[in-house]
Amino acid sequence: MLFAHLAPSNAVGRIKRNGLRQGGGRRGRGVYCIPLFDIPRWSFRAEQEEEHFLLSTPSTSLTLWKGLFRYTRRKKDRPIAVLFRPPPGCWPADLYVELESDNAEPVLRGLDAALSAELTITEDVRSFVTSTARQGFGADLTVKVHGPAGVGLVVNQLVRAGGAAFHLFDETVELVFRRSVPARCIDRLIPLDRTVRAAREAKERAARDDRDDEA
Repeated sequence: MLFAHLAPSNAVGRIKRNGLRQGGGRRGRGVYCIPLFDIPRWSFRAEQEEEHFLLSTPSTSLTLWKGLFRYTRRKKDRPIAVLFRPPPGCWPADLYVELESDNAEPVLRGLDAALSAELTITEDVRSFVTSTARQGFGADLTVKVHGPAGVGLVVNQLVRAGGAAFHLFDETVELVFRRSVPARCIDRLIPLDRTVRAAREAKERAARDDRDDEA
C-alpha cells in the first residue's frame, strides 16, 4: 500500500538524501501522511446552502491535503507528493478519521465485524465516538494500526458508510508514523501543480506499476 506525504518543492533534495523525518503537528511529532485510496468529494450546491451538497464520483486521496498549500505563491514552495511504502519498523502508526454523526456507528460496527488483529481501538475512544454521534455531532476516531491491512480496513469502512471529503481541501483522514521513513522506501515524487492530464497519466502509470508488483 502506498502513502503520500506532502512537502514543498524545495525540500526534494533533503528528502531524497535523508528520507522523511518526523515533524511537529496537531497530532504530535511524526511523519504525517495519507493512504492512497479513492473517496467521493462533496461541494456546496450554491452559496449559503450548507445543507445541500453534491457528491462526485470517487477520486484519489492524493490531492486531499493540497489545500494546505493554497496560499503558496512561490514556485519553490509549491507542493509535491512523496509516495512511499513504510518498512515494517515504522509500524504501528496512529490513524485519525473524522466521522460524521450518521456514519460513526456504521464504521465502528464494520470494524468490529472484521475482528482484525491489524488494528486497535480503545474502549474510551469507542465510547466517545458513539456517545458524540448519538448527540448529533461528528468525532475523531483514533485507531492504532499495525500494518497496511489495518489502514485498508478502516478506509474501506469509511467509504462504505458514505464517507466523503471536501473537494477543495480536507483532513478527514490522517496517518502519523512515529518513526522516520528511510529514503530507500520512497517510491516516487509527484508535483501537484501539474495539469489534470499529466496527473491522470501519472495515476495510470502508478496503477500499472502496482499491478506489476502484485504479479
